[in-house]
Amino acid sequence: MKIVKLLSILTLLLIAFSCSSNEDIEKIEPKLKIETYYKGDPLKDVYLSVYKSLEDLKNVENKVFEGTTNASGIIQFEGAEADQEYYIDATKIGECINNYFALTVGNTINTYIKISNTNDIDLNTLRIDVRKTAQIKLKNNTGTAVTLSYLGSYLDLIQPEEEFFFEFFPIEDKVLIKFKDLDTEYNLDHIEVGNCINSTLYNIE
Repeated sequence: MKIVKLLSILTLLLIAFSCSSNEDIEKIEPKLKIETYYKGDPLKDVYLSVYKSLEDLKNVENKVFEGTTNASGIIQFEGAEADQEYYIDATKIGECINNYFALTVGNTINTYIKISNTNDIDLNTLRIDVRKTAQIKLKNNTGTAVTLSYLGSYLDLIQPEEEFFFEFFPIEDKVLIKFKDLDTEYNLDHIEVGNCINSTLYNIE
């Protein structure tokens, strides 16, 4: 009889210990945090759309999160999935400030994050540096075929007299774009004015 009682007590202690241990286990509920910057400073009122694939972003479909950054240029989304990839569209509506140039040239640093299975928000934070962009047409008046490149990476080949439409040209960061043939790099300093509604034509010569 004493043995039965002892076993019962041990069983109850084990159940109690098991319940206590389960309560001590932290529940993992990852969050996605996005910080937006413009010229190195936090930017508020940036509208963000979050997608699970780059294709969905480009097609503007199956959006999973959306919202606007606060005064510190920050927004957090609850319900992010661990090990899930997210692609972000960021735009300051009405001001031609966005991360579309990064999307155009394939710069995933400013568009993509994979969520870690943790509650540590710092590990699930994406910094997005947005730029002012403009619709620009570049007409090749150099008399020879030239290449258009971004930080040394080839973008396109433009034939003589051809016009190239650059939908999201980094109007304030022209240094990122190179326009050159085998021997000559052509100056783009005269490209100063443009907007994201109507295209502006510039001759390269």
